[in-house]
Amino acid sequence: MLGYLAVVVPFGARGTPVPQAAREALARPAPSLDPARMVPRDLRRLPGIGLRLSLAIDRAREAHDPRAGPLAWQDVHGIGPATEAKARAWFRERGRKAPVIVPGATPR
Repeated sequence: MLGYLAVVVPFGARGTPVPQAAREALARPAPSLDPARMVPRDLRRLPGIGLRLSLAIDRAREAHDPRAGPLAWQDVHGIGPATEAKARAWFRERGRKAPVIVPGATPR
């Protein structure tokens, strides 16, 4: 007896198959525009932030104690004034502020 394998391919509005990349893009959550919540993959979209710096930011956030105050861009090894200015401009163009990577704890 022959067996058949059924493959389900989603179709678009006009009956054309939707490409795999488009299906995956629709399934992903929208990237955050909050530097305290951006994952390294989203951080790499910022100008001047590549793989190395995005991972350094992620590690710095993990190690940072909010009771010590906010974690500023230049507190991360490898980010200087020029990179910080580019990142701030990128957020400004999108109508967001990016004063710090991790805000400090609010005093009680």
